[in-house]
Amino acid sequence: MESNTAAVYSYKLDNRLNVLIAAAVISGFLAVMLGSAFAPWGFFLLLAPLGIVIHIKRSGISKPLVVASRYLILGDQIVYYRSVTRVHLDKGRQTLTISPSKGKPLVISADKFPTSARKIDKIKANQAVKFGKVSGKIIERLNAVVPEAVST
Repeated sequence: MESNTAAVYSYKLDNRLNVLIAAAVISGFLAVMLGSAFAPWGFFLLLAPLGIVIHIKRSGISKPLVVASRYLILGDQIVYYRSVTRVHLDKGRQTLTISPSKGKPLVISADKFPTSARKIDKIKANQAVKFGKVSGKIIERLNAVVPEAVST
């Protein structure tokens, strides 16, 4: 029986932020410099956009990882299970590599799952548990569609 509901997980994507942050810093700096020309305290307005940029850079942008019955969505990349040629689960590095027939491979890593834990060992444990659930669900659904592509 095929499930029509998609599982949605939070996942950090921080590799596409550099252009956004550079544009925000430059435009914020120019706006503050123009503001400081007209007001004596306008230079301190730089702290607000700078604080926002630092927060975005440190936390990354969480995008949903959607695991549906026929496809997988991560950020702006969609992978249909029928187009997958190879799947490799590396338990040591805690990565799942999904190689579609066209396009670049999709790598899901355990350290990109957000957690609310504060201690390092708890963070690693929570991320490992979440990665185990997600990778298990993805491999299960891939086995149903293309069993010859899965290698663990």
